[in-house]
Amino acid sequence: MSFHLFVSSLISFIRVLQFSEYRSFLSLGRFLPKYFILLDAMVNGIASLISFSALSLLVYRNAIDFCVLILYPVTFPNLWMSSNSFLIESLGFSRYSTISSANRDSFTSFFPIWIPFFFSFFLFFYFSDCCG
Repeated sequence: MSFHLFVSSLISFIRVLQFSEYRSFLSLGRFLPKYFILLDAMVNGIASLISFSALSLLVYRNAIDFCVLILYPVTFPNLWMSSNSFLIESLGFSRYSTISSANRDSFTSFFPIWIPFFFSFFLFFYFSDCCG
């Protein structure tokens, strides 16, 4: 029973985050639009991570394997993105110009499509090493 309460509280937290993001965007969006692109990405990332972890808890209950299942797919794209942004900022480009050029590019439409394939690829090799 407490597990279902935990999942429902996570879903409520996601809705509060998305509503507060919407309200702050309406009130301050015209003054600082470049920072709200980053805020939108952070809130959506947090919401999707919480939703994914709650769903994974429903499916997979072993704690150590659950941590491995969550942390590997989340850590590698973040490490890749942070190393790219460090390289880009060290070369003298600003983060906002990088994000705005990425919005014109096909990267933003390409990356979310391939995330399930990367994740299923990881799961295939993880379970083949674990159970095989």
